[in-house]
Amino acid sequence: MDQIPTLKPTDVVRDRPFTNPDRIVNDVNTLRFMVDQLCLFLENRHLYANLPPPIIVHQPSRDNWFYRLVIARPEILLQPDELAFVGFLGHRRADANLELADEFDKVLVNEIPDYPGLLSYSTMALVSGDFSNLVIFTDTSVKEQWSRSMAHEQAVRKLSPDYYVSIKLYNGNLPGGIANSRALQLTRIKYYDYQVNPRWHAVREFSKGS
Repeated sequence: MDQIPTLKPTDVVRDRPFTNPDRIVNDVNTLRFMVDQLCLFLENRHLYANLPPPIIVHQPSRDNWFYRLVIARPEILLQPDELAFVGFLGHRRADANLELADEFDKVLVNEIPDYPGLLSYSTMALVSGDFSNLVIFTDTSVKEQWSRSMAHEQAVRKLSPDYYVSIKLYNGNLPGGIANSRALQLTRIKYYDYQVNPRWHAVREFSKGS
């Protein structure tokens, strides 16, 4: 297996502009906004007090939404404990199979209750026409378990190469929980370019405080 290139926080890959470090600030702000929306919803307990988990919220409506929250364990999310997250930002192809993507999305959402440490799964439509996902876990071990699930592996193998041009996976922590999105810390970004065969893959590593 070829060695995966490891990028420093400011390294530039000139022939792959989607990896440009100048984009990190905007991407992180998108993830922070999603954390804030999750926190805002959970602070208004009357909105979900009588709903059994997983709580699924579509804004503004189920049939025409730009934001969706899937909350498996609100009581843990409300605690000021350190949490792990994965943020997904993908640029889809012009001819992407939207129906296939919807099928995989339903499978992934349905398996959330099988992972006690998977706390929430947020999805937001972006101005570009793409979507951003934010998944929050109790810790990185749960994140690794979910990434090895059958549904997740099938989505990576069968959907991603034909659906996306490129993907960015942001990994990190929320040291004080979801109440302070400003404290969000990146540990690494994984990049995937599906415009070439075999796909191009790289990792950008961050030290604590970088």
